[in-house]
Amino acid sequence: MDETKTGEATKAGGNNWSVPIAIVLAGVMIAGALYFKTPAPTGGQVAAVGDLNKMAKISASDHTRGSLKAPIKIVEYSDLECPFCKAFDGAMKQVLTKHNATSTSVAWIYRHFPLDSIHSKARKEAEAVECAYEQTGNDGFWKFTDKIFSVTPSNNGLDLALLPAFAKELGLDEAKFNTCLTSGKMAEKIEANYQNGIAIGVDGTPTVIVVMENGKMFMPFKEKVPTKATEQVKTLTADIFTLYQDEITKLRGNN
Repeated sequence: MDETKTGEATKAGGNNWSVPIAIVLAGVMIAGALYFKTPAPTGGQVAAVGDLNKMAKISASDHTRGSLKAPIKIVEYSDLECPFCKAFDGAMKQVLTKHNATSTSVAWIYRHFPLDSIHSKARKEAEAVECAYEQTGNDGFWKFTDKIFSVTPSNNGLDLALLPAFAKELGLDEAKFNTCLTSGKMAEKIEANYQNGIAIGVDGTPTVIVVMENGKMFMPFKEKVPTKATEQVKTLTADIFTLYQDEITKLRGNN
């Protein structure tokens, strides 16, 4: 369900959805709990085992949709050229609409994890959305992220020369944006996200962590939903999986 660091799921330069995908779409009920599974990487540079307690604390400096006061938080480590991240982005927008319709139940936190070995453009795109954030805060960050996902065919398909045009279209100061992007000043922030991902066991994208109201965390694409999780958490996790599958199906149909 995520895209592995090794590049087994896709190869740079193409959207070949018909090849055997290393990410198994597996959502099964085990002992009444929804279980998502991804296979272990076979030769990547990223450790498959980590410590979720090492995840950087969620704070106001994070890129968030929904209120940080929400009882459930979904932390995503993502790559802007990953087709599965594009699908997850579409799914999470629907999840927020559904679960926050009457009260703020869920917050979605986005963090960077560019898969450099197969998506060489993703890191610079991540810097671009941070340059948008510098000018207009989270609103600018999410608008630029949405723009990239709406335009890129994924798998290194976006022309990086379009980034300044996106900035202009979204109402940013183009000159300031270009200065920010060419300076590389955001590279350290991207790398910090990346290294934190490694520390907690991120081995592909999107990697998703559910943070429950009691502070307990789990990776729903890799392990069982805790038996003591609230019905709200179980329902939310099931909705994420269902909507994610739907979005993947749509993307495959368009390629």
